[in-house]
Amino acid sequence: MTINIGMGQVKRLFKEHHKSNNPLQLSESYLIGRGGHKKVYLYPGQPSLCVKILRAANDFDWQREVRYRRILNC
Repeated sequence: MTINIGMGQVKRLFKEHHKSNNPLQLSESYLIGRGGHKKVYLYPGQPSLCVKILRAANDFDWQREVRYRRILNC
């Protein structure tokens, strides 16, 4: 199943949560996937959205990817 939402809705949800100054509470029950660098969780209260969290903050491969994307302006 594919759910399409606009970037405006994503930005609005982010702004609303950011204004609340409350950290996003994620538990393992929201976990829907995991890869080599990130864990993917359902966004609480918004099942059409997900949150991707780095598994390790000091992941050298991911830091290299970020630098590469900055060069490409992605």
